[in-house]
Amino acid sequence: LPLAATIPQDTIFAKIVARQIPATIIFEDEKVMCFQDINPIAPHHYLIIPKKPIAGTCTQIIPCILSPV
Repeated sequence: LPLAATIPQDTIFAKIVARQIPATIIFEDEKVMCFQDINPIAPHHYLIIPKKPIAGTCTQIIPCILSPV
């Protein structure tokens, strides 16, 4: 999928990836980061995010993000 040039780089997720905001990281590779939610609704509530903003629909993005995990 193409990188999204229009997505702001100053989001909370971009700051977590850049280590400007602390997070409990569960998994990380060159494409994705998985970390604990700061306000979980379940005991094992994690967020998986791409490390670079990407453009596309959910059906395109989800397989790309989750394939390494």
